[in-house]
This record gives sequence, structure tokens and C-alpha cells, in this order.
Amino acid sequence: MAHAISRLKGAWNHEPSLSKAIGKQFFVIHGDFVKKGLDLNKEDAEKLSEEVTYIIHTGAETGFSKNAEAMFETNVRGTKNMAEFAEQCGLLKRFVHVSTAYVCGNQEAMGNPPILTIMALAKKICSLLR
Repeated sequence: MAHAISRLKGAWNHEPSLSKAIGKQFFVIHGDFVKKGLDLNKEDAEKLSEEVTYIIHTGAETGFSKNAEAMFETNVRGTKNMAEFAEQCGLLKRFVHVSTAYVCGNQEAMGNPPILTIMALAKKICSLLR
């Protein structure tokens, strides 16, 4: 968790009040948003669902180096799991989702193979989210 706290402080270094809020208003909890239930232990899941007012979901594959399956697991399944958990948070005021770089650009023109066609991606999402 020290790595996650360090990353937060680095990302928020432009605003000292945010860095100071870590551990007071912002908490780092060990989990894995790609896994069902976020791989949280029962105590953390209950505490979060009772106390969380804002979720900022920034877990996304934002580069172009991963394959379509890895991108799907992180960006689609992970976001689905986060949204399902958010539904359990009785005090939740806002769910913020930071999206992915996979929605932009012509991959073939950039020298990368096409990720998935829109229809193939839609079909895959529908089959995996049942």
C-alpha cells in the first residue's frame, strides 16, 4: 500500500491539501478491481459500503502495449466490478470514472494492429457481462 500512497502523493503534488488529506479523507485499501467483489476482505467491504461518499475509479489500461484481452479485463470487467460495488455504497454521492486511451486514434495508422472492431467489442462485452 505504500506504493499506492506514494503514487497518490506524486499525482497530487500540485495541490498540497490533497496530499495532506491522504489517510484522513482519502484511504488506500488493498483490493483488485478486476476480481468480483474487488477482492476485498469482508471487513473492508462492509466499512467501505457504509462510509464511502465518493469513488474515483482511475484503474484503466491507458497505454497501447497490452492486448485486447488485457484491455478488456481492466477497462471493462474492472469498471463493471467497481460499478457493482458502488451500488452497495449507501452514502455514495458520485462515481467518477477515468476512461482509457483505447477510445482514440487510428491504431493501424499508428503502426498497431486494430484492437477490436466495434461489433466484435460489443459482442464480447455482452457475452462476458451476463
